[in-house]
Amino acid sequence: MAQRFPCRTMALPRSGSLAGGALLLAILVTIPAGVRAQERVPGRPHLAAGADTNSAAAYYAFGVERLRAGRAGVAADAFYWASRLAPDWADPLYARRDALILSRPDRLVSFMEGTRSVIESPEARQLDSLRLRALEVDPFVYEDLERDVIMAYLTERTMADLRQRYLASDVERMRQEVKNAVELYLRTPAAAWWRAWLAYAERRLPDALRYYAEALRKAPDDEHDYRSRLHAQRGRAFYLSGRRDSAQVELQWAIDELRRRDESVTIRVYESKALLEHSLGVGLENAGDTADAREAYGRALVEDLAFYPAHVRLGRLMAAAGDTAGARKELELALEVAPDAAVARLTLANHYYGSGDDRAAVTTLEPLLEREPYWVEPYLLRGLALQRLGDREGAARQFATFLALSEATDDRRAAVAQRLAALRNQ
Repeated sequence: MAQRFPCRTMALPRSGSLAGGALLLAILVTIPAGVRAQERVPGRPHLAAGADTNSAAAYYAFGVERLRAGRAGVAADAFYWASRLAPDWADPLYARRDALILSRPDRLVSFMEGTRSVIESPEARQLDSLRLRALEVDPFVYEDLERDVIMAYLTERTMADLRQRYLASDVERMRQEVKNAVELYLRTPAAAWWRAWLAYAERRLPDALRYYAEALRKAPDDEHDYRSRLHAQRGRAFYLSGRRDSAQVELQWAIDELRRRDESVTIRVYESKALLEHSLGVGLENAGDTADAREAYGRALVEDLAFYPAHVRLGRLMAAAGDTAGARKELELALEVAPDAAVARLTLANHYYGSGDDRAAVTTLEPLLEREPYWVEPYLLRGLALQRLGDREGAARQFATFLALSEATDDRRAAVAQRLAALRNQ
């Protein structure tokens, strides 16, 4: 049976499972024979003196620095705060997922190989949620921290196998040699999938494209989940390389592989057709092909009517085309199926404001201010709506909060400060 990664991110092919002795043997040959619940809200990490504590980018950079220094738990906390300051930014969500995986070395192998008791735990479901939320915000989010996960998994998997053969104290002394062996293994043709994943994470996109193609040539025809994952990742690599036509082809192949799987068996997998259709639509939309993008979003909703990002994208396209009523319907549907989705709620409120319905904008934003109190965007929009409604005091409070929470480099600060001063002088 295929091994599964945590969060059902992919399935290894039956013929290439690395959970057993194949990986160990591939790496051991390079080692000298003589050595053989509700989510906890973390405290804010202390940034360096002079850093902007209102900046999501500052917390993200701090998190990357701590992750590379081997402090995955602190990194996860930093990424959490980056995501709270900017819920519309996908990178901190994905980074937090990787940091949380790395913060539990005792469960790393079980996470990566999909041990049932682990992947069904609340902890694993949190990882599921973080990856999905990241891809909902940006289906082409760069997964550059995956290198740390790959290296940690292959090292810990080999160490675990060695502990079954040698004394634990002897094995621990071999850790650096194992790491060196993993690096060598990743340069061999036998590691086609890993080599592709690593090249992608290191932003060596031409290499990633070549290695993903190599992995696809080796993948069994009936491993539809695995082949779909390879096509999807190759499509993302093409997209990030600026080759959007090729990206669309790969994403369509990824969708087709899942359809072939569904003809023979029904299983719930993480990389859903709705998500892939949405990714295809975003690529088409960014290339200026709005007609085909709308069709892709429509297909995503046929697959999963509750996939709110497709409703949001359709609503935006309709608004841009002048279909105000259609846009409102789609954006309201998005919020109906995902009332806690911050981006969907802000987009609907912005649509209300843009169409002159200030009261609806204010009402729609109220739950968002409670749920995302550190995000500056709702305060600014609510202040503008209240000002148009003639509520000077309410608008002033929103603008003051925006100024207190926004980054020092936010280029809107001067205009908001002027509005606030004018309100206070009236």
